[in-house]
Amino acid sequence: KIRHEATELLDKVAPIGHSKTIQVLLQRLQDESFAVRARAGSAIEKLTPRGDRVALDAFKNLAKNKSTDMAVIGLRGMRKTAHREDESVIEIFLEHLESDEEQVVVAAVKGLQNVMREPNAKVTDALLKLLVTMETSMTEEADEVYDSPAKDAVIRALPDL
Repeated sequence: KIRHEATELLDKVAPIGHSKTIQVLLQRLQDESFAVRARAGSAIEKLTPRGDRVALDAFKNLAKNKSTDMAVIGLRGMRKTAHREDESVIEIFLEHLESDEEQVVVAAVKGLQNVMREPNAKVTDALLKLLVTMETSMTEEADEVYDSPAKDAVIRALPDL
């Protein structure tokens, strides 16, 4: 509880780009408590200037984690710290579009929205493939409505990509 509250306070009082705070928060990403990890990830997103390689590398490592929660924290952090059009980041987001976990797919789509500035055929093809896959996985019952945050995020992203 104290670690969580201290991490939350750092998020509120630390100035943007404060390297010692960012270092401590990066260590908190390894905490056993999900609440502390999530708060640390959120604080790093807010305090880290875009392009900070140390934070970006930490988020990339989290995104590769098998744990859904850790992957989502990593993907969310990458979208805020990566430079626009960073190919290595785009590739990680594209890989996560194939996840079975909907929250991972949503984080990947939102990440692509944030880092993409120019039309990209590869990204568009991946999003269209995702939509087709979602459509074919719908239940056969005609009156059932498939409501999905991932599908909604993809549909919103397509005009921009």
